[in-house]
Amino acid sequence: MNSSTIPSLNNVRYKSARNSLLFIVILSIVNLFTTVLAQFYFVFSAWIPQQMITVGYFLTEQSGSAVWTWVFGIIGAILIVPYVLCLVFSKKHVGWMIGALVYFSLDSLVFLIDFVSLITSGDLSLITNLVFRIAALVLLALGVKYGIQLKKEQDAEAVPTAAQADAILGDETENAYSGVTRQITVARKKAFVGMAMPLPIYVNDQEVCRLKNGETKSFTAPAEAITLAAMFATGGAVGKTAVPAGDSNISYEVSIKSGMMANEILFRQTGTEF
Repeated sequence: MNSSTIPSLNNVRYKSARNSLLFIVILSIVNLFTTVLAQFYFVFSAWIPQQMITVGYFLTEQSGSAVWTWVFGIIGAILIVPYVLCLVFSKKHVGWMIGALVYFSLDSLVFLIDFVSLITSGDLSLITNLVFRIAALVLLALGVKYGIQLKKEQDAEAVPTAAQADAILGDETENAYSGVTRQITVARKKAFVGMAMPLPIYVNDQEVCRLKNGETKSFTAPAEAITLAAMFATGGAVGKTAVPAGDSNISYEVSIKSGMMANEILFRQTGTEF
């Protein structure tokens, strides 16, 4: 498990996917109430639980007994429980995110049957639902993808690399630069994304400066091999780069690349002064 305070990009993307699952859970629960009390529902949600409460409300209207709304409402709530379990346990195990994708896919299959039935009769009311459902499926699928990649990262970090082994045993190159420093210059490329927020720059998880949009700053860093990183305070964008050992001054340009799940911060070396 990575003990770094700066998460990897896959970590941020996986967290974003879990937030999407959280919205599905919340809106699915809310729909159990709004469908009956206000006759409207949110589309970024599970379909079957909503249909359960709808059936219960219809039977109540027909029979005059509110017990049907309660019975089918409870059934709908029970059907949301698996989503809650997947949300809670997916924090540490990507298998639960896979389970959420499968469960929502089955829910979508039922939705698709209803969608085809209505659209063949000329009713286009579920078009918006279809668009949001596709988006939800894509986000959950990406969550599985980035969760698996994150798991691979964590497994790789559990095995010491050659560089880590050298650090433990005492690598001569690293020792040669012990106590030596160098200047690193980082220029933040002007961009619309995140323009109003300062961008913190880190060396080995320690913040060394903050860059405004288009600003350039220099700072002193160890000559040993270091990790140069950047991350917005909101956690919506993150990036890292490995800087090899050496006493030469180095310049980097940092830019922000927009992404669907999270923005990526890119470091590009622009110069070296010997």
